[in-house]
Amino acid sequence: MHRLLSILILVSFQLFSQNLVPNPSFEDIIDCPYGITNGDVTYAIPWISAREPYSSSDLLYNCSESNAIIFENQNIQFRTGIGVASFSHWHASYFQEYATEEYETPREYIQVLLDDTLIQGEEYVLSFYCYFIWQSTPCDAIGGYFSEDTVYIPTFYDSSLSTALTNLYPQVENPIGSILPIEEWNHVTGSFVAQGGEKFLTLGNFRADSLINYSIDSTVIWWESSDFVAIDDVLVYLSG
Repeated sequence: MHRLLSILILVSFQLFSQNLVPNPSFEDIIDCPYGITNGDVTYAIPWISAREPYSSSDLLYNCSESNAIIFENQNIQFRTGIGVASFSHWHASYFQEYATEEYETPREYIQVLLDDTLIQGEEYVLSFYCYFIWQSTPCDAIGGYFSEDTVYIPTFYDSSLSTALTNLYPQVENPIGSILPIEEWNHVTGSFVAQGGEKFLTLGNFRADSLINYSIDSTVIWWESSDFVAIDDVLVYLSG
């Protein structure tokens, strides 16, 4: 019995140690984030926002009374630990009201430098959990993009530039047509063969507006709806 327990502990440690994503559950922080719109994801080092030059993606962490109120109001349930990343994934109501063929609905993204560079020809698995917050838009578009360098998008203040990374093709993405429900943790996972040299992971919605499948609550007026998704437990590891 003790031998079996030791083997299970060893195997669990080995599997965990193979994860190339640092701070995968956003538990290690340098300061208590203020709230849901302050762009504090950088407090969960080494995670950063894909916004240049300002961080816009958030960190929700149960370390203060104000954050506890946010969690209660948004009905967010932690998956593990007491911290999650959060960002604007896509807003169907904004898309219906304002988006055009030339200008995709605004998005936010988070990214991280992996603990090791991916090896050419090797198969890797990306696994993460996402939680569409209350009154968010359930949709099927969220995934992970691996690159050799950081990915940046312009600020919202430059109206001439789109903040949607629809020119990139994520190696792992939730299946088209599989709309993810709100207010529960959804598992997104998939495998891919590395080109070699990839050392950054970016999470978000990379799909063009016209290709997104979604479900919208007609009783919620657009300015009261939300577009936030929470992320937790991000894993990247060699397949097999």
